[in-house]
Amino acid sequence: MVKAGAQKVRASANGQALIGFAGGAADAMALKERLEAKLDAHPGNVRRAVVELAKDWRTDRYLRRLEAMMIVADRQRTLTLTGTGDVLEQVRPLDRD
Repeated sequence: MVKAGAQKVRASANGQALIGFAGGAADAMALKERLEAKLDAHPGNVRRAVVELAKDWRTDRYLRRLEAMMIVADRQRTLTLTGTGDVLEQVRPLDRD
């Protein structure tokens, strides 16, 4: 169930990616903050930031208890980060004119 005013898709602070959430709001915000830190640590490399977050999710005791999922998209790919710390990637084909 989603509340009428819930924002489940947000842009990252530096505009590198769109971030979508499934799960509790508090869990999603905790993951978004961690992803923002990873994006700052790896500027321009959304895939690396998501993979680094997935590593933390698998090893960090606090994160393992979160019940949420994330979808992170940039211009080239869409990455799904599951509640178990798995990363699924879908690459968009290049537009050819």
